[in-house]
Amino acid sequence: PGKFSVDIGYVPPIELNGAKPHFFSAALARPLAEPDWGRLGFRVLGQLGSIDGDFTCSAEDVAGGDDPDLNPFSCEAPSNDETSVRYLGFELSNAFRPGNPRIEPYVAFSVNYLDLKFQVNALYSGIRDETLQLTDGFTVSVSGGVAFYLAERWRLVGEVFYSPLGVVRPPNTDSQNDGLFNIRGLVEYRIR
Repeated sequence: PGKFSVDIGYVPPIELNGAKPHFFSAALARPLAEPDWGRLGFRVLGQLGSIDGDFTCSAEDVAGGDDPDLNPFSCEAPSNDETSVRYLGFELSNAFRPGNPRIEPYVAFSVNYLDLKFQVNALYSGIRDETLQLTDGFTVSVSGGVAFYLAERWRLVGEVFYSPLGVVRPPNTDSQNDGLFNIRGLVEYRIR
């Protein structure tokens, strides 16, 4: 109703390769304007959840035994690390209608607030590491892509994403950009 759309996502706690996620996400979107040349819209989104896994010392590292090439940190047991994610974001997007109804290029700009935690629980080199890493703050990102409507209910999307990220690596005190860049794809089937 009212041209609103709701996206809800859930990743159940099923272990795969030493990692067990448990995530819930939701988004609410709506077009703001739909002139002949395209569609301007917004989306509010959020996610919360965690992943437990052997990130610091994997089972493969431990299987490497005393070989420094296979087990460079002398891991003694698979770690039991946990990362948790909470974020809330806002996205403004514009899709274009170039004349071909099967192709829809788009661009988007997002602002997100992130609250992230990484709890290490690892045993390596005779040391029990229980380092806690916390970060929170705002990020911005830009993305663009093309959606191909293959059939009435099928859509294929290719997208490029970039977010500049300021990082301080001790002992330095200056921030440097260590941006996140990725290319991603989506195959979608619409039920109705």
